[in-house]
Amino acid sequence: MAANSASGRAQRNARCRATYISNSHPMTFRLLLAGLLLAVTAHAQPAQVVKTNPQPVYMHYMPWFETPATNNGAWGLHWRMSNQNPNIIVDPATGKRQIAAYYYPLIGPYASSDPDVLEYHLLLLKYAGVDGLLIDFYGNGGNDLPLLLRNTNALVPRTADVGLKFGVVFEDQFAATLADATANMQYVGANYFSKPNYLQVNGKPLLLTFGPQKYQTPADWTQILGALPT
Repeated sequence: MAANSASGRAQRNARCRATYISNSHPMTFRLLLAGLLLAVTAHAQPAQVVKTNPQPVYMHYMPWFETPATNNGAWGLHWRMSNQNPNIIVDPATGKRQIAAYYYPLIGPYASSDPDVLEYHLLLLKYAGVDGLLIDFYGNGGNDLPLLLRNTNALVPRTADVGLKFGVVFEDQFAATLADATANMQYVGANYFSKPNYLQVNGKPLLLTFGPQKYQTPADWTQILGALPT
């Protein structure tokens, strides 16, 4: 009975999302319908996508977007930057807000930890033929942004649910000290490398760096990378 009840709630939630998308964006609706129906069952196996090009494709993913509901009543920095105000409605007919972006999201400004948003993004990637995500990672220690870690850890388990791989793009710029950067790297190794869907090259976990920007000497990176398991 509990399983049937949970399945029923999931199906109702999926129908609500599909109704919004079908009314506003029929092409997006047709693309996602099959995926949404497959995703409503908690233990469903990820759908297989037949690709016309065998080349692996990975997307750089930034988990740094916040709405007032997830950020103590304030829009996150990356919707505002220095000169935009998402509280301003620029198109009353559509509800479009003033945001710091060249392209306006079909679902409007969103929160990167929202489970419905994560499902939507991952299904878009899956059915577009993308094989995995390269997640920008700011860290667990130092002068970083704690919401980014929360958002990353909301995203990572969902990648396996839809059959996508993931890797980490390591950011060093907000680690206040070399010890903080080393602790951040240790966190990556301990919490992500062992995931079955973590990206590997020649049997080794793939790790990218955005930069480096702050720590730039071989001695620095010898210490930082020394935190990883051998």
